[in-house]
Amino acid sequence: MSGLKNKQNGKVFSWNMANVNNFIRETDNDKAVQISLREIQKQEKFLGRTPKVLEAGCGNGRVIIWLGMRGVKNVCGIEANDKIVKEFKTRFSGFDVRCGDISDLPKDFRNHDVVLSYGVVEHFPDGVSRPLKQMYQDLAKSGIEDRKSGSAGMPRPI
Repeated sequence: MSGLKNKQNGKVFSWNMANVNNFIRETDNDKAVQISLREIQKQEKFLGRTPKVLEAGCGNGRVIIWLGMRGVKNVCGIEANDKIVKEFKTRFSGFDVRCGDISDLPKDFRNHDVVLSYGVVEHFPDGVSRPLKQMYQDLAKSGIEDRKSGSAGMPRPI
């Protein structure tokens, strides 16, 4: 089990990678991810090619895997927790998932057509401006999506 300690309250958030198949199956019921898939498909028609998709704050990779299983061919992720990234890479191949900060993307990991983020940016102690600015700058003049799920209410694009 991998965990990430939150500096503000000391809680440990953990993902049990042994249950990742359950996480992926549960994504079938995640309205925000389903909306994102439809938007990615629209983007593919608009661009006339497979869009480059980044999930910012991809956690255990459930969304990346789910999208890949539904035909999204060029999807990658960035996650701050290096233990989760290492665990993901031992279990799955064919996805470019890196450890890093979504508010400071590596130069060789930019220029995506779609950027997704599910309930991540609001957890930055200094506010949402820096990560949102970086995600916007990352885009290849195509659009940005920040999809919320859970207690945040209906998914919404920004």
